[in-house]
Amino acid sequence: MLRQFSRFLRSAARRIPALAAAALACCSLTLGPAAPAKAASFLWRVERNGRIAYLAGSMHFADESMYPLAPAFDEAFGKSAILAVEADVTRITPEQGRMMRELAACPPGKTLGDELSDEAKAAFERAGQDWTRYEGFRPWYALTAMQSEQMVRLGFRSELGIDMHFLERAHERGMPVRELEGVEEQFRMLAGLEEMNQDAYLRFSLLQMRTMDKLARRLAEAWKRGDVPELEQILFGSPLFNAVFRPLNEKLYFERNRNMASKILDYLESGEIHFVIVGAGHVVGDQGLLQLLRDRGCALAQL
Repeated sequence: MLRQFSRFLRSAARRIPALAAAALACCSLTLGPAAPAKAASFLWRVERNGRIAYLAGSMHFADESMYPLAPAFDEAFGKSAILAVEADVTRITPEQGRMMRELAACPPGKTLGDELSDEAKAAFERAGQDWTRYEGFRPWYALTAMQSEQMVRLGFRSELGIDMHFLERAHERGMPVRELEGVEEQFRMLAGLEEMNQDAYLRFSLLQMRTMDKLARRLAEAWKRGDVPELEQILFGSPLFNAVFRPLNEKLYFERNRNMASKILDYLESGEIHFVIVGAGHVVGDQGLLQLLRDRGCALAQL
């Protein structure tokens, strides 16, 4: 294992598992206009059969301008008994760390350069990315690292992420934390995207990186306004993009959304108030959590 790989993994271990999807979600490919939305927070009260939960859409990479959060966040969190997140990246075990290294590392005797075609290497260079810095990584992990680093260069940091904010508060007060997915499930999902079609996954990721500079701030501003139509347009508004990369979106978003919706319904049935926080990209769209929960009989109110 390269020394660079070891150093990077140590520095990234707290954030990469839950945030790799965010690095993808933060940079979709459309610049079209969206309908204006009234001022609100990216937070919903979910009710079914007289039982409630709260659902928040997170920016996994955020900046200081997103704080302080709207009062509705503190009010809902204060009423909740349990926090539910995609993955608790503050509690990675040694076993999970070994799993991450195994999934992220190239096979013995192989390097990233062996995994990439000449066309892919040229695409990295056109995107301003030095792929040789990641010779010990599988392509999916190298792309995740590049996207995360790009968000940092743009002024967004994972330690300021909305989910990280509430994870730290929950642990401080001894609040139980449940995982909708977990570190291992998320890592295996991302590795599986590459296995589906490496060429499509590379094109998908590199195209997103080329548009991230323009769209990251726009996405953040939509989140701060609670502007669902705008955020949906940014993430899912390109028919061509959705047609070409539909299988990847199915794995990255839609299949996971269905699983998350089922767990949220279980949380409602438990009778304990859950504060559920997931990436904002999972909340919006005709296959997002808002629509899935409505379809299953939940009443939702944006706060």
